[in-house]
Amino acid sequence: ETFAEVGRLTADPERRFAALVEGIDDSGLQALCDRLRCSRAQARRVRYFLHHGLDADPKAEAPRSPIGGNAIIAELGVAPGPLVGMVKTALAEAVGDGLLDPDNREAVLDMARGILGTRQIAQAKGDGT
Repeated sequence: ETFAEVGRLTADPERRFAALVEGIDDSGLQALCDRLRCSRAQARRVRYFLHHGLDADPKAEAPRSPIGGNAIIAELGVAPGPLVGMVKTALAEAVGDGLLDPDNREAVLDMARGILGTRQIAQAKGDGT
């Protein structure tokens, strides 16, 4: 079965899936999501429910980037454009997944530098991702 097939059983498949796998660790969850062909967004929502409880409202608590686009441009020397938005989205996801403390500015900037470095390596290889 794929995640989409499981999802046809309920209006909120990520919440239902989280209830079914409650207690699983992150590596087990990732393996299961890979096997069921979950999208990144679906896996992130399942992880959210596992960490915040099944009654949590992800829309009410949607993470935001801990730094704005102007700070990314000024502090990291990035030109304005889509790359800035991509970095902000990745930082917000890291905060939402509990991988980044939004109050630790140096950790935020380090992660942003890592995201930019990964992007530059991918472009050099021709991946375009």
